[in-house]
Amino acid sequence: ERLKNDLGKKGRISRMQIGTFHSICLQFLQDQGMEFSIVEEWEALEIAEKVLEEVGIKRKASSFLKDVSRRKAGEKEVKELPEEAFQAYHRVLMERKLLDFDDLLLTTLSLLQEDKQGKIKSKQFSYLLVDEFQDINQVQYKLIKMWNQGGKELFVIGDPDQAIYGFRGSHGACFEKLQEDFTNLIRISLVDNYRSTPQILSAALPLISNNKGIERRMEAVRKEAP
Repeated sequence: ERLKNDLGKKGRISRMQIGTFHSICLQFLQDQGMEFSIVEEWEALEIAEKVLEEVGIKRKASSFLKDVSRRKAGEKEVKELPEEAFQAYHRVLMERKLLDFDDLLLTTLSLLQEDKQGKIKSKQFSYLLVDEFQDINQVQYKLIKMWNQGGKELFVIGDPDQAIYGFRGSHGACFEKLQEDFTNLIRISLVDNYRSTPQILSAALPLISNNKGIERRMEAVRKEAP
């Protein structure tokens, strides 16, 4: 809505695609003619409970599903998740033509990677902007690289010190990974802070300066609090 208001013309918006990773992948899979439904939360819990009962594992279905998501997000070893149970859960989803949110990303990535001859009209962007980059997981990082192939420009914005979704597979080190993969990358640090008072920044800076990466700098625009 903000872009529509700023750009003013519907034609300009129609040439843009704006969405989350999941919404873009959902549209892509539908464009490929795939027939599937998104598994509902209650349905996923029901399937998980049956699978756990069949393989003889006593644990909460909700906890099991969190481990399944961690595995699909790129964590190679999830000790709490037996392979038998993981494969059984995945098999039931496939039999019912169901995809969970992680599957939307994984299936899209798999199709793009397997398309060696370029038969699929893959989703690629001339100009790709990724917001909240610190929140991406390994699968999302691979998707960004696939979407950017042949693109003119990739722009990401984020803050490694706000990477708080490690339980979902994200990590602030994604910025260093990007620097390794794109050696001509230009980093622009936004050091002016418009939100916090100098007192808050003076307390926060010594803490986040212990994090890995480049030197942390923050300059307060607001005046000292009384």
